[in-house]
Amino acid sequence: MAGKGAPPGQRYGGRQKGSVNKRSQTLVEQLEALGLNPVAELVAASNRARDEGDITNWIAANKSLMPFLYPRRKAVDITTNAEPLRLEIVTGVPHAEEPSDVLARLNRALEH
Repeated sequence: MAGKGAPPGQRYGGRQKGSVNKRSQTLVEQLEALGLNPVAELVAASNRARDEGDITNWIAANKSLMPFLYPRRKAVDITTNAEPLRLEIVTGVPHAEEPSDVLARLNRALEH
């Protein structure tokens, strides 16, 4: 019978969370060897665009920097077996009469 694995919150073996894979590490080393820093270049491009009043390129440069500052949000899928959601708005205004009651009252008023 197979084991149940590690308890929640504990990890045994495997790659440590946040560790860099070999391909990424090689890329970083190559960029450093060439004296390139893409993040610094994007910041410089953003500043240059801002100073020149080039809003389109300023937005593009800052948009490219966003993943370095904020994680991407994941889509959330909510499923349920419950009945459809019922929204009830309470305003303090009395409920209107049923349409059939309103029509009956109007007909009686028109007959007199």
